[in-house]
Amino acid sequence: KERITMPARMWWILLLGGAGPTAGLNFLSVGDWGDTEAKAFTASLMGEAAGNLSAQFVLAIGDNMYDTGVSSVDDPQFASKFEETFTASSLQVPWYVVGGNHDYYGSISAQVEYTNKSDRWTFPELYYTKYLEDSDASLTIVAIDTWRLNGGDTYVAYDPRTNRGVIRDPARLERDLAEGTVTRGTFESITRNFAKDAEIPATVADQEQLDQIEAWLRDANSTWTVVVGHFPVYSATLDEHGDTPALVQSLAPLLAQYGVDVYFSGHDHVLQHISKDGVAYLGSGAGAREHSGMNASYDGLVAYADGKFGFMTHELDATSLKTTFVVNDKGAASKPYTFTISK
Repeated sequence: KERITMPARMWWILLLGGAGPTAGLNFLSVGDWGDTEAKAFTASLMGEAAGNLSAQFVLAIGDNMYDTGVSSVDDPQFASKFEETFTASSLQVPWYVVGGNHDYYGSISAQVEYTNKSDRWTFPELYYTKYLEDSDASLTIVAIDTWRLNGGDTYVAYDPRTNRGVIRDPARLERDLAEGTVTRGTFESITRNFAKDAEIPATVADQEQLDQIEAWLRDANSTWTVVVGHFPVYSATLDEHGDTPALVQSLAPLLAQYGVDVYFSGHDHVLQHISKDGVAYLGSGAGAREHSGMNASYDGLVAYADGKFGFMTHELDATSLKTTFVVNDKGAASKPYTFTISK
């Protein structure tokens, strides 16, 4: 069941309605979207929303190809889960892509390479920056690789210096397969692509990437700056992933120091808005997965929608960034929450 909570304390202006789009940079954000559920529950609603906004791009926030990533740049999943799913004319715009943990279960380099085969898939490097502007506003997008920053995920320990991954706990992986927490495809992909019964690499920060992120943020000279990564820094979910401690330690201080407006993430399969240190943390991870269970008393939680597939829309101009949660409610678009950051 969908639940919405909006604590009274917030420094954003809450909008209960609103006029249509104005001049500026309008876009959608969606994470955890790369599976058949997207075709059934979100793709058409995204097409409608993008058309209404005249959206200029989409932020694709990882887990682009469930459950096992892709095998090569010619993997048919690029067609079935992307090109043939998001077919609305309004979605034939650039998709700025970041990698998720499921994407690393296959060939992440093939997803980068697919940039050269698609007119809209934009994933030029594992982490990259994009500057966009129109007559009214400018936007810096810093797209990052949280798998490398976090040293892998729950099941795989990954060393960004050697690009080597090792299964953390093979017994747990077997147990989670038996209990249904992990799909057979995910299990087979992990055991095929990562070493088992090998020495676990020490957890090492991807300092090269952190240095580059800091340089991009320091040099940003735009009206708005957003950072996009698959793993959340903060998350209020219960019985899912929650906070990512490595990112709380290494990334959150940079976001606050350089006045980042929004950090976009997925990984946890809900829509959520958390406020910390002047940064809006927006979790948009319900494109093809959904989850129920939130800690409504989580420090900094402003609003959430769980138990539904969905995405977010964003309307940006020189003085405001308006965000709307959009969820599938029995086949129709429901908009349970809207807020605006004003400059």
